[in-house]
Amino acid sequence: MYELSSEEKKHLLEISRSSLNEIFGIKVEGKPNISANLDCKLQNLGAFVTLYVKGNLRGCVGRMKSKGDLEPLIRSMTISSATKDNRFKPINKDELNHLKIEISIVSEMEEISSIDQFDLSKHGIYIKHGEGSGTFLPQVAKETGWDKEELLGRCSRDKAGIGWDGWKNADLFVYEVISFYES
Repeated sequence: MYELSSEEKKHLLEISRSSLNEIFGIKVEGKPNISANLDCKLQNLGAFVTLYVKGNLRGCVGRMKSKGDLEPLIRSMTISSATKDNRFKPINKDELNHLKIEISIVSEMEEISSIDQFDLSKHGIYIKHGEGSGTFLPQVAKETGWDKEELLGRCSRDKAGIGWDGWKNADLFVYEVISFYES
């Protein structure tokens, strides 16, 4: 598993917060230096940006893999989380002061042949069958308390759109994340 320094985490959170402020035309002094590249070991990894307002989920959008640097992906996923997560209305300006950002950097995925290889306490799951695909970050199991079969069923039905038991005939992948948030 890769690591992120506290400076790299802070930098990515600043990019995310700056992106949110730009949506509402808020200019920020000391805008993050986009040219300060992260270590090359983090190239092509995925990322999810999750937004909470007063502790309630308000958006979560991500990609399993980037095309190069993480910075543009973080910017794009932040804007999408705030404005395009179809489960929620777009974030409004009044919510900005109550909003907390969580970023999850996604490792490369590993295909598994049995759910015995899926460790609920450390892995996220990605399910793919035909045109349907869906994922749950590792945090979902911790937050919901679902067991392995309930998590797989919900991901299959609610995320991949292939029915509750769809995971049984799907390609399954696991991955890990480094997750961090604003304090």
